[in-house]
Amino acid sequence: MVNRKVVQLIGILAGLLILSSCNMVGAVLGSLVKSDDQIAEDRMEQIVTILKDHDREALKSLFSVKALNEAVDIDSGIDYLFDLISGDIQTWKRGQLTSNKNTGREGEMRRVVSWHVVNTTLEQYKFILIDYYTDTIDPENVGLFTIFACIESEEDEHYRYWQDIMIAGVYAGKE
Repeated sequence: MVNRKVVQLIGILAGLLILSSCNMVGAVLGSLVKSDDQIAEDRMEQIVTILKDHDREALKSLFSVKALNEAVDIDSGIDYLFDLISGDIQTWKRGQLTSNKNTGREGEMRRVVSWHVVNTTLEQYKFILIDYYTDTIDPENVGLFTIFACIESEEDEHYRYWQDIMIAGVYAGKE
């Protein structure tokens, strides 16, 4: 009788140990794999730093090879973006976020679309980033695909849905 209770107790303890180790494994893996939120935050932090430094080449380097090849005139878009932002950047905050993950025989594609509000000393701007974080189907697609920016109060004049601005390169609130 005593042996049976000891065996049951050991079984329960072993089960608890296994369950707690799963949580630890999940926590470790979670710290190694970035969440969509963290991807969006990190990318916007890069862009804000680049805008503050007025570093055209650094901004251009964030774009995927595919976006650079498809963009009509990436250099003019980057110039327009730098000209659009007036005042010194004070704060920024992420708003909405949507993500898409496609997995198939060919590989995996993961896209993050994020909305941000950037406040300067003179104006408030809306940014939308379309960022392909992973793409084993088309590796040249990895990186930023779109940066959309406009004065926040004019946002409705430029698009209705984020898919409307899925344009390779920089779309800075111009026709």
